[in-house]
Amino acid sequence: FLNRCWRLYGAERRGDQQTTDDLERLRHRVIKKVSYDIDTMGFNTAIAQLMTYVNELTKMPKSHVEDLKALALMLSPFAPHFAEEVWEMLGNTESTILQDWPSFDEALTVDDVVTLVIQVNGKKRGECQVSASVDKDTALAVAKEAVAGHLDGKNVVKEIYVEKRNLVNLVVK
Repeated sequence: FLNRCWRLYGAERRGDQQTTDDLERLRHRVIKKVSYDIDTMGFNTAIAQLMTYVNELTKMPKSHVEDLKALALMLSPFAPHFAEEVWEMLGNTESTILQDWPSFDEALTVDDVVTLVIQVNGKKRGECQVSASVDKDTALAVAKEAVAGHLDGKNVVKEIYVEKRNLVNLVVK
């Protein structure tokens, strides 16, 4: 994992271009989750979040300096010597210990769009993207439209919408 991180900090991988919106949202989510996990001593899940973040950064041709700084600071509790080295590579002269923990914007940690899973008689038959603030009636209408082929000639007996799981189950006969 640290070898993959190291490759991100190479001069040919660093760029000055703007970070993408998706990557910025991910950075804020990861900072929030890692901060919470460190406070609750969930170190394994914090590292898992960092791995997810590194995977996304690796997909980009170049990494934005803000993303790399945040990653270095979040790595410092787990790999302090590594974090100090990459922090210096980014042109910083003070230690990571003297830096503030990266902050996150709560608004950027909330998803705008979620995946709605659609089941017919308990079996997954499809999924679609809907707004995170979708109401029950809209979710059911979108679900029926998405799995219309599985509903042809059948009578919908019951419609179940589980909001917290983004799940619609249509019971048909």
